[in-house]
Amino acid sequence: MRRAIRLKEWGIGIDVQRTPDAGAIERSDPTLGADTVRFRTDADGFIASGFAHAPGDDDIIVLGDSVVECMFLHEGRRLSDRCELALRRRGIAARVRNGGASGTTSLHLLNMILAKIVPLRPRALVMLSGVIDIDVSLKSGGFWSRDAYLNPLKCEPEPPPGAVEPLVAMDLSDRTRMLELIGETCDRFGLPLAFATFAHRGRDDYAIARGAWFEELSAKRRAVNANTRSYCAAAGRACIDLENQFAGRADLFYDQFHLNHEGARVIGEALAERLAGLFFASVPGRLNPRDGSAPASPAAIRS
Repeated sequence: MRRAIRLKEWGIGIDVQRTPDAGAIERSDPTLGADTVRFRTDADGFIASGFAHAPGDDDIIVLGDSVVECMFLHEGRRLSDRCELALRRRGIAARVRNGGASGTTSLHLLNMILAKIVPLRPRALVMLSGVIDIDVSLKSGGFWSRDAYLNPLKCEPEPPPGAVEPLVAMDLSDRTRMLELIGETCDRFGLPLAFATFAHRGRDDYAIARGAWFEELSAKRRAVNANTRSYCAAAGRACIDLENQFAGRADLFYDQFHLNHEGARVIGEALAERLAGLFFASVPGRLNPRDGSAPASPAAIRS
């Protein structure tokens, strides 16, 4: 059996059609819809926006799990795409690259930064994650769980399923260590970094219908976001607090925490506002950050 460190990305040059299956639709509200969407990746394994870019455009890379990925949203209307459009309206010519992949933990992100992100030298890196860290915080194996969804190693061939790992009380101490390592790694390689909490659904009919199960998971989401805030405060790191900014909003999600098209627009624009202040404020009214030319126009998209 061969083993390799798992790189949490979809791969390069993918061009497929994706449609929500019956299970996803059943778990969601009507804002998910049943549309078939185009899902592409570029030559670096990032999810494509369909926008045109000039050679001098800065890169902002957003890393995370399925919240960033936005699998069932249309190309050009995902979170990163909406963020890019909002930056361009501010005169900032930046390519916002979508590094989301379902099932990504902070350990996966640390591996990705070292193996993939460092040589790209982006203008800024955003870590918008935490949902899957809840899962590892409840397993005896933690970030090193042998769960096929969470395992930091990829085996070929995959071994048969083993015994289910016992659940433990939620423990975020290793997550704090992962955030520290991510911050230190970015410092060592000169990568400007911001962390972000993730927004999630407020209490509404959808939540009430799911009862205590929904409330328990919401409490865990608040706990992992609090862990991000606590680390950032202690380390003096930039924290974009999307959870607090959009607390109580249910209209932005099609299920517990995945964004619908309106959520991607609203939160993408909020993310752009913070990124503009954090990484571009020193050059007000800038156009192209390297050569002063006008920013490239994105392809037309459906609004």
